Amino acid sequence: MNETAGLEIDKPKPIAQIRKTRPEVVQAVDELLETCTDRPCTDRQVAERLNECGYKNWKGQSFTFKKLIVIRKAYGLRGRYERLRARGLRTTEEMAQQLGVGPVTIGHWGRDGILRRQPYDNHHRYLYKPLDPAEPLPRKGAHKRKAAHATVRPTTLSLSLSRKGRGYLAYT
Repeated sequence: MNETAGLEIDKPKPIAQIRKTRPEVVQAVDELLETCTDRPCTDRQVAERLNECGYKNWKGQSFTFKKLIVIRKAYGLRGRYERLRARGLRTTEEMAQQLGVGPVTIGHWGRDGILRRQPYDNHHRYLYKPLDPAEPLPRKGAHKRKAAHATVRPTTLSLSLSRKGRGYLAYT
């Protein structure tokens, strides 16, 4: 009895198909980048949120901001900078030119809350919301005046002598 048995197996998927990012992950990345308007949502934070939701890449690894950048570029998704610019946010230089001050002043005003800003990357770079025409324009030195109104704790200066007879001043 010479019977031969046939064995049928499915053809393996091409490696490009295996490595392809799942559509639900690409959609989640796009939604996270688009819906984060009230809080920072940089590539790093999107990667963290994907990991919190349990998404993994094709190797079963967690996402990093570098892997997220690769996904964005491969699928033509706009980054946070492009999305904020499309909403009308301005660069430091544009705001400085509009207000007639230097870029450093714009940075101070943003840090102190005088201007509203949104971070757009992982290196503490910001875009600024344009001023409402009804709002008064900030004046140069506004961040210094704000700090000047802070309460000051009274201190006393005392002179003390060390064992060797040397005096030193101390604030208490």
